[in-house]
Formats: sequence, C-alpha cells, structure tokens
Amino acid sequence: MRRHFVDELLKCYAFQKGCYKEALKQTFLQMDKMLFSKEGKKELFDIAGAGIDIENIPGCTGCVALIVGNMLYVGNAGDSRCLLVENNQAIQITKDHVPTDPIENKRIKDAGSFVTRGRIGGRINMSRAIGDLEFKQNYTLPLEKQAMTSLPDVFERSLSSMSQMLIIGCDGVFDTATNKEVVTLLSEGIKGTGSMAKGIEYLLEKLVRGEVSGKLLMMFFLDSRWSKYR
Repeated sequence: MRRHFVDELLKCYAFQKGCYKEALKQTFLQMDKMLFSKEGKKELFDIAGAGIDIENIPGCTGCVALIVGNMLYVGNAGDSRCLLVENNQAIQITKDHVPTDPIENKRIKDAGSFVTRGRIGGRINMSRAIGDLEFKQNYTLPLEKQAMTSLPDVFERSLSSMSQMLIIGCDGVFDTATNKEVVTLLSEGIKGTGSMAKGIEYLLEKLVRGEVSGKLLMMFFLDSRWSKYR
C-alpha cells in the first residue's frame, strides 16, 4: 500500500470526478489486482526473496483517511480502527471486520470457505484485508466476494470546529484499551510531553508496559489549537 496506494488513488477516474467513496473502494480493490498481476508478484518476490510462496505471504489491513474540504472519508478493510475526537469524546468511524460478523460470515461461506474458532478456515481472525491471496482463490467470484476481500467499507462524515484529531490504530491497540481510554491516554501524553510523537509513545507504553510490538498508531490534528504539539 505504501508504494502504490496514493498514486493509484490519484489516477482513479472516480477520484478525478469527485466521487471519493467510490474511488477509495476501487483503489483498495486495485491493490489486490496488482498483487495478482505478473508485475505485482515479481515485486513481492523481489521484496520477500527466493524460496517464498508468494500467495502465502501475509496481507495487511487497510485504513485510509481522505479529507476534502470539510468532509472526511475513511476506507477500512480489516480490524484496524479509525476514531474521530470531538469535544474530547471518541467517535468510532469504522467497523471492525471479523469472520463472526453475520455479513462477513455469509460472504465467507458463499465463497466456499468456513469459520471455526472465529477464524476463516480456522486460521485468520479478520475477514477483510489487502493481500492474503491464499484466501482469494475462488476464481468464479470477483475480488469483492472472496472469503477474504479487500473491498472496504467507506464512511463519510462532516468535520466541524469541534473536530480535534483523527486517530488510526491497529487491532493490537484496541484489543488492549477502549476507545475512550485511547483518547484519554493520548491527550495526557501529548499535553504532558508537549509532543505528538512522544504522546503516542506515552500511550503505547501505558498500554503494553514498554512492549510496543504489534501496536501501531497514527494521529492527525484537525484543530489548529493543537498545532503547538506537533
């Protein structure tokens, strides 16, 4: 995603026409189309090295925020999460994609797979992601209907003077703390250290007692009054 997502989004006809929700959907799916292509597999091979089964390389969740004017668009595929903070309150923008969700469960079964112990095929505990090509091998179905799909849910919301910050974190953060706890600790850390980066470090250290493996978080200030903490 890091190498290609922005370029593909900007090239997308829907984006150029101002249809941002559709553009995010198409670009997420385009990431998988590129991975299935001959060129994409070669790029994966160059990154992973010889002896690696390309189709068994783990994929990744995708949570992308796009701000146009005062409108926020968030595309999400997987169990990462996006929070909008308004008046110091956490508003969850995205929905976690897990195999036990009824909508996800039906798509998984319709694609010929199954869910056991909360995992697709008993193996993976999220139901949408970019990559994870081994779960996208039903060639009678389009990408959006595979057991594991990269098709995102796209959420739209107006921003206002009450909008303070945007937080995107992986499941390792939100498995450890509630949305409210994340916002409270992050605000404490930023104000206490005077730095956004150090505030994030403060949050992660509080959550995992110094062990930050598997805990990834990004944040963006939306309110200029917080800019002094950059």
